Amino acid sequence: MLARHDAKATFFQEGRHVEARPRITKAVADAGHEVGNHARTHPDFADPGIDDDELREQLATTSELIAKVTGQRPTHFRPPYGSPFYEVPDHPRGPAIRAQAAALGMSTVIWDITPDDWTKPGRHAIAERVIGHPRVVARESGLVVLLHDGDCADEADGVAALEEIVSRLGERGYTFTTLDGR
Repeated sequence: MLARHDAKATFFQEGRHVEARPRITKAVADAGHEVGNHARTHPDFADPGIDDDELREQLATTSELIAKVTGQRPTHFRPPYGSPFYEVPDHPRGPAIRAQAAALGMSTVIWDITPDDWTKPGRHAIAERVIGHPRVVARESGLVVLLHDGDCADEADGVAALEEIVSRLGERGYTFTTLDGR
């Protein structure tokens, strides 16, 4: 679907899924999309029980897996749940998370728009939550939209919603690129 619209995206992947389904990760990269790091097992890094060693292992292992499969080390990291940055931008764990990502050559990325697709509201609701978002309506550039696939959301609704988003916003002159600008 993205190829039909000449659209690119950044796919944040968990290390466990890269390891279990390397062909999918390779296909994503071979199609010109970016593969980003989403930690190995999707822990909530705001949890005080996750120490710096666990954080480092989660990120380093996933980066190694992605590099092994795609030939490229990821340059972006999105913390699972956006945690702790989404709800509390100045959360005390934030500096440690950013520092660990930076030590591995990655910036930490949080989304600008989420249609809460994991609540499974249906394709039209997902599309409208993005297309009608005030920042989209105001024609801001460089927006990061968070969408899920697989076990987090209804995949058919997500793909259908993405098709509508890319098609309708493409008609308005929007272009869709990876975070690294491909």
